[in-house]
Amino acid sequence: MKFTFLFFIPLVTSSYETIYSIKTKFKNKLEVTKFFTKPKFYYKYLDVVDAKNINFEPEIFSMDDDVIFPQKITYYSIPKITILKISLPRVKVEQIWKKNDDLFTGFIKTKYMSFNLSVKPVLIKEHYHLILNGKIDNKKFLVPEKYLDKVLEEFCDIFLLVSENI
Repeated sequence: MKFTFLFFIPLVTSSYETIYSIKTKFKNKLEVTKFFTKPKFYYKYLDVVDAKNINFEPEIFSMDDDVIFPQKITYYSIPKITILKISLPRVKVEQIWKKNDDLFTGFIKTKYMSFNLSVKPVLIKEHYHLILNGKIDNKKFLVPEKYLDKVLEEFCDIFLLVSENI
């Protein structure tokens, strides 16, 4: 007798929200916003996350030009989360970024979770800090809400790494 199990992982909505802050090397708000509007930041970020099959909409033609917002970035990457002690395969990641003055807002979507993210530079004691606010839109049942904390922490770690090397 053979048994077949159907593994069903429902998608659930969540209102989990988290805030993260990091001190940057920048002492001028214009430096921070220019950093986020240059293609070099996005290419370096994608390199760190080992992204494959990268697509920019609108397309980026020159590293010297500013990124045109809204900017949609699609790529495939291996998530750093493990579910049930198994590593996940490379998944499609879709990021849509908008800019309003010095506020950058993004909607990030994978098959496991989607969330909204805002990034704002704020002057605190002579240095600009990035204040990140993330809110889960929906997620798979087995993905813990606290995973968003890890995503924001990883974003900040990558930001610091990239900003030190540019």
